[in-house]
Amino acid sequence: MVNHKVYKEFKHEGYDCMIREITMVDVVNFDKHLDDVVKNKSWLCGYVKVPKWHRLSDYKNYDEANGLEVHGGVTFVGDFDEDFNLGSDFWIGFDCNHAFDKREVCDDKYVVNEIKNLVRQIKERITEKKGTK
Repeated sequence: MVNHKVYKEFKHEGYDCMIREITMVDVVNFDKHLDDVVKNKSWLCGYVKVPKWHRLSDYKNYDEANGLEVHGGVTFVGDFDEDFNLGSDFWIGFDCNHAFDKREVCDDKYVVNEIKNLVRQIKERITEKKGTK
């Protein structure tokens, strides 16, 4: 079972930003030797809400959004609401649940910095002409 909750919400340069905490419940690790590479039982994910008028707020531009540089790469592009159900807001996000990621390294300060980096890149795409990078 997976639980998720809003860990932190903030604005950065006018963009809505969010950190969600994902927790695996009732997970059984059958191989204790893989503890260092098995995915965390709890991790943080960072998201930036993309305005409807922005060209990245469309699934047609998924490849371009995927090219944004952030921890582990973009792992989420889509709509969800505050309960993580399908919603009307378009978000781009990343997770800190890759092999060798540690919660104490990928903490909220680290994720906030990655979100700020993501906002900077999203803003850079505003002034570019469609189809160029």
